[in-house]
Amino acid sequence: MTTLATSTPITPTSRPVVPTRAAGTLLTLGSLAWIAVLPFTADSSDHGVVGVIGALAALAFQAGVVWLLATQYRTAAMGDGRVARGFHRLQFVLMGGAMGSTGLDGLGVLHGTPVWAAFDACWPLSMLGMLGIGIRIAIAGRWTGILRWWTLGAQSWFALVPVAMTGGAIAMVLPSVHVVLGYAVLGVLLARVGGLVRRHDGSVVSAR
Repeated sequence: MTTLATSTPITPTSRPVVPTRAAGTLLTLGSLAWIAVLPFTADSSDHGVVGVIGALAALAFQAGVVWLLATQYRTAAMGDGRVARGFHRLQFVLMGGAMGSTGLDGLGVLHGTPVWAAFDACWPLSMLGMLGIGIRIAIAGRWTGILRWWTLGAQSWFALVPVAMTGGAIAMVLPSVHVVLGYAVLGVLLARVGGLVRRHDGSVVSAR
């Protein structure tokens, strides 16, 4: 069975368990919901029922990403330094802006205004931030095993932005497959782990 970390037993000096089952479940369900409705809502200018459904699905995915970020932050996955912690906090702000952009798009309000443009910029910036965090987590090595590398793979979605901008079927299919194989599977892994414990030496191990 796949787990996050080593078989080293948790010692009395371990810190409290950071639950991951709910975060992983939301990440998986949100990813699948977003990808399921994306073909019907991505090119729609309808800001009625179709727009709202698309926005709700996208918000579910984004909420799962925020919970993933919270799990990484609580386990200091990037490290304990001020830069690492500060970057994580900045990413929360960007994700909040991205979720605001999703809400505005779903409701069809403020389009073409500076407010809408500011929120809209947060979506690509947030995905760029996720890529940077994924790289840093892989380098830091505090998350170990398959989670270390699957996180990097999932959060590299920004690398497909040039493909998404080309238009056509591949622009829809390839990024969608990446979300399913990346974020959705990462959610399953987190749900199976159930909880993470950050020990005083900085390493993160499965709570099981």
